[in-house]
Amino acid sequence: MLGRYENFPEIRHGIVYFAHQLPTIELQQIMIKALYRLSRRQRGHKFSSVKSVLNCTVRFEFGIADGLTFNYIDEEVLKLSLDFVSKGVSSTLDFICIVRYYKKIGRRKYRPLRFDYYIIRFLFYERGGNIEVYHEKGTRRFPIDDLVALIIRRVNRELARSKQPRVTVMHE
Repeated sequence: MLGRYENFPEIRHGIVYFAHQLPTIELQQIMIKALYRLSRRQRGHKFSSVKSVLNCTVRFEFGIADGLTFNYIDEEVLKLSLDFVSKGVSSTLDFICIVRYYKKIGRRKYRPLRFDYYIIRFLFYERGGNIEVYHEKGTRRFPIDDLVALIIRRVNRELARSKQPRVTVMHE
């Protein structure tokens, strides 16, 4: 089933609660678009929180779950996912996030380093939801808190484009 990973682990390495004021279908579509745009960014990101790597560029790849596999979010999968979400509210959307690290070794040369693989579950309920993260494998150079904060920032950027109210993180 599109949007749901059947083998989502029971262990969670990070959980964040959020509040929203949008209809769930609309928020889900905006989240998918935000992850698509984050994946499509050609220029790498620089983060001071990336552990133990100097001159490191970070790139992200997101895929949406489809039963036991994930489909990387390209234009075709984006359209398919948006159509799927528009047909009815699913309370769960699962994604894989691959964080790719590249160390600069010359003026224009980069060497790939070991990547991190995260499985992310978005649970939606009226006016709120959870983001649950499981670190599948890798060196964990990119902290889970930073990954979730990046996703929330990107979602809020998409919301600002359409003049919608922001998603807010709930602190316990």
